[in-house]
Amino acid sequence: MDQGKLDEALTAYRNGLSVAESFAEVNPGNSQSQSDLSISYDRVGDVLVAQGKLDEALKAYRHSLDIRERLAAADRSMPNGSAVWLSVMRTLRRSIYDRAT
Repeated sequence: MDQGKLDEALTAYRNGLSVAESFAEVNPGNSQSQSDLSISYDRVGDVLVAQGKLDEALKAYRHSLDIRERLAAADRSMPNGSAVWLSVMRTLRRSIYDRAT
């Protein structure tokens, strides 16, 4: 992200988030659509951090984390890997909440 174009980047990422939300809503059981939505929230959060809008960034990151936790919990293909991933996500969630309070 070019520092001079953060507003443009945020607009573009929010547009992408809107598209990802539409796909995820139509395909709630599709893990790729859900993953794409999570990534979109991360990107929006990254720009918001760069703009110094930390409360808004935290909300975006929380949405992303919620989605990733659901994906990890639902992943039956790698039970051990999912358990580890879910543990990491919960640790991250605690860290995010600690920083917010």
